[in-house]
Amino acid sequence: MSLPLPDVQASSPKVKINLTRVGVENVKKLVEVAREGGKRPVILVSDFYIFVDLPSEIKGANFSRNFEAMYEVLEEAVSEPTYEVEELCSEVAKRLLLRHDYASTAEVGMRSVYMLKRRTPTLKIQCQEPATIFAEAKAFRTPPPTPPTTSGESGSGSRTGSRTGSKTGCRIKKLIGAEIVGMTTCPCAQELMR
Repeated sequence: MSLPLPDVQASSPKVKINLTRVGVENVKKLVEVAREGGKRPVILVSDFYIFVDLPSEIKGANFSRNFEAMYEVLEEAVSEPTYEVEELCSEVAKRLLLRHDYASTAEVGMRSVYMLKRRTPTLKIQCQEPATIFAEAKAFRTPPPTPPTTSGESGSGSRTGSRTGSKTGCRIKKLIGAEIVGMTTCPCAQELMR
């Protein structure tokens, strides 16, 4: 005889508080970014963070769904060329909203270190410089379209509401950037260094 396990996450908490970011950080994954012209792909060791919001009616989020969404998208990224890391984050965020039907927002971000080969300006010595690449995507669930309404006696109908045009019914905000350590100096300091 087995006892059914209660779904603790879906139960109602004693203290009802909306949480805007529930999730995990520092999830390390290998990301392969394809390049145009048949060049060798860029391999990044990336740290991901994954968050959804949690309404006050439920106690917790099922984090295994977050990992499922990320693993699924990363496996597809390996099988098909991925050219934009922000699109990768965007796809994971969309799938999080599909898996967490209670969530209205999902946030996915990644940070990676990419090594740039450079030559020093004066001595022309080859060196490597680290650049931090980061990308982020936030998915916002959009309300479903309102049903058609009829007006007047003529029987003609008019549709109200808005549509996103996407299959997932969400709006996406994306961000991408890089951080590079450098030094700038005024012209007089440059002259002193010559």
